[in-house]
Amino acid sequence: MLTIGCHLSSSKGYLAMGKDASTINANTFQFFTRNPRGAKAKAINPADVSAFLDYARNHGITKKGSVQHSANTVFMGKVQSLHAN
Repeated sequence: MLTIGCHLSSSKGYLAMGKDASTINANTFQFFTRNPRGAKAKAINPADVSAFLDYARNHGITKKGSVQHSANTVFMGKVQSLHAN
């Protein structure tokens, strides 16, 4: 089976991400746990996570393909050192 997805905003919660994925016929998605520009991560709502897991099971969204994405700032030191030379 082909796994297709994209980055989705987590600002409205996990269930909202699952529904957004379904509207574009994705069976996986990637998300940031916080704003990559340095904002704090939101508190996780266990009820929202549970609702997402139920929704994902019923709509073919795979847990195996859904991944958290590190903020791009993790790599900035490496990029800056490459450009310094």
